[in-house]
Amino acid sequence: MRRIALAAVCLLTPTLLAAQTTIGSGNGSSIGTFGHGATATYGQTFTVPAVDARLDNFSFWLEQGPAINFRAYVFAWNPTLQRATGSALFMSDVMSGPAGAGYSEVAVSTGGIDLTPGGIFVAFLSTTGETGSGTTRWSSTGADGYAGGAFVYFNNGTAAQWTTQSWDGGSGNFQAPGGDLQFAMTFNAADVSTVPEPASMALLGTGLIGLGGVALRRRRRA
Repeated sequence: MRRIALAAVCLLTPTLLAAQTTIGSGNGSSIGTFGHGATATYGQTFTVPAVDARLDNFSFWLEQGPAINFRAYVFAWNPTLQRATGSALFMSDVMSGPAGAGYSEVAVSTGGIDLTPGGIFVAFLSTTGETGSGTTRWSSTGADGYAGGAFVYFNNGTAAQWTTQSWDGGSGNFQAPGGDLQFAMTFNAADVSTVPEPASMALLGTGLIGLGGVALRRRRRA
């Protein structure tokens, strides 16, 4: 019975325990100009961790000023063609900000999207298709602080161009060769929220009952 209990715990451990991986890079310099009437799309390419492949959230840091309207997106990335590919894996509601002075974190919750371990993707903000005015600048590292991706940007006119034309950046053709935006991304195991199947729960219950029986017999012997 102890073997059954051990098997039950081992079976459920990947489901019940959550792993977490955070990637990102710090600040160092300012880069712009992003917004309405300027460069519409700024983003960061990244490589998905080998184990924790569910992207739960990501953040960028923008200079506070006149509030602008934009959305956040996640796409697969084609490093050879230097452009997004396929359909949007995530698109946020319209976001507005930041306003004030200095730099402010713009945090985006994806609700959890499962990505391909080791795959290359791009997370970005864009004013494409949104009404409004104003521009802002972003916080960047000014260097290649994160080896798994790079800052990319696009003076696109339509959203369709994200997947049909090459973007700029990513190969060192901006202020800081090989640089990154200041960003942070949190990944978790893809099955962390999975509900155990009835058969698994039954096995766990059998194992726990078995452990209880062993403990009772030991007390009686004592």
